[in-house]
Amino acid sequence: MMANNKTEALIFEIDRLKQKLNALKRTENQLRLKFNFLNLLFETLPNPIFYKDEKGVYLGCNKAFERFVGRNRTDIIGKTVYNMGSKRIADKYHEMDDQLFCKGGTQKYEWKVKNKAGRILDVIFDKAALISDDGAVSGLIGIITDITNRKKEEEAVNINKERFEKISFSANDAIIQMNHNGEIVFWNPAAEKIFGYTKEEVINKDLHQLLVPARYLLNFVKGFKKFKHTGRGAVIGKKVELFAMRKDGSEFEIELSLSSFKAHDIWNTVGIVRDISERKIIEKEKEQLILNLKTALDEIKTLKGIVPICANCKKIRDGKGHWNHLETYIQKHSKAEFSHGICPDCVKTLYPGLVKD
Repeated sequence: MMANNKTEALIFEIDRLKQKLNALKRTENQLRLKFNFLNLLFETLPNPIFYKDEKGVYLGCNKAFERFVGRNRTDIIGKTVYNMGSKRIADKYHEMDDQLFCKGGTQKYEWKVKNKAGRILDVIFDKAALISDDGAVSGLIGIITDITNRKKEEEAVNINKERFEKISFSANDAIIQMNHNGEIVFWNPAAEKIFGYTKEEVINKDLHQLLVPARYLLNFVKGFKKFKHTGRGAVIGKKVELFAMRKDGSEFEIELSLSSFKAHDIWNTVGIVRDISERKIIEKEKEQLILNLKTALDEIKTLKGIVPICANCKKIRDGKGHWNHLETYIQKHSKAEFSHGICPDCVKTLYPGLVKD
C-alpha cells in the first residue's frame, strides 16, 4: 500500500515537472520570437545604431552603423572611439559620452562627422544611458540621423528668404503672406504705408478681418476653405481689381495678384497689392475729358473737302448720289440754320417796279 502511494506521488511530481517544462518551453519560444523580432528590427533600421559599456567600449551595432563607418562589426566590437578615428575627434565623442555616464538620462545634439567616403555630414546624435538593476549607469545606446540634405534645404530656404525680404523691403507694392489659418505672417514696409498698419499690429492676425470690406467677407471665407485643401481659388494666379480697407476704415481700389505655395505640407499664399485709387481717379478724369471733347466735336461740325454742286441750279450731290438743295445739304451737315430774305439784286430782278435805279 505504501509503495503504491509513493508511485502515485512520483507520477504526479513527474506530470507537474512536465507541465512546468512545457511552460518554460513556451516562454522560451516567446522570448526567442521577441528577440528575433527586435534583432530584425535593429538590423533593418536605416539609421546607424550602436551601444557601449560604461567605459565607452563598443558592445554592438547594426548593419547601418557598419556601412556608416565603413567597418565590419568584428572590427568595431571591443574598440573605443580612440580606435575609430583621430584623437581630436575621439576626445569630443569621449567628452559627450562621459557626461551621459555621469548624469544618466538622454542626450541630443548636432555634430559634423566624416563618413567612410570622407564626406563631411551633418548628423544628430540621440543617446540614452543604460541603467542596470542596481540603478547604476552600465552603458549607453545611440542612434545617428543624417540631416545633411535637410540642412542644405534649410540653407537654400534661408537664402531665398533673405533675397525675398531684400526685394520686398524695396518694393513699392505691398507684399503680404498668409498662412493656412488665414493669418498674416509677412508684411513689408510698403504694406504699412498702403494700409496704415505696422508689422507688429498685423502679424498673426486674421487678414480677412483686417483688410477685407464686410461685403466681400462671405465669399472670401468660402473661397478660403477650398484654398486650404487644394491651394487653388477663384483669384489664385490671376490679377484682379477690387476694394480693400485701410486701418482707418476707408476703402480704396487695389490691383491684387495672388500665388500659392506649399511649406511643410500646408498651403500658403503671397499677395502683391498695388494701390490704384489715384490711377482710377486719373482714368475717370480722362474718360470725362474724352467725353467732353467728343461732345465739343459733335457741336463743331464743319463742311470740308470737295463738294459736288450743280453749276446751274446749285444743288449738291450727297454720298448716296442724291441731289439736295443747297440749303437742305448744309443743314444736314452742320449746325447752321437759315433765315430767309432777298438780296438787292434779286429784288431788282423779281420786283423791278419797286426799286428805282
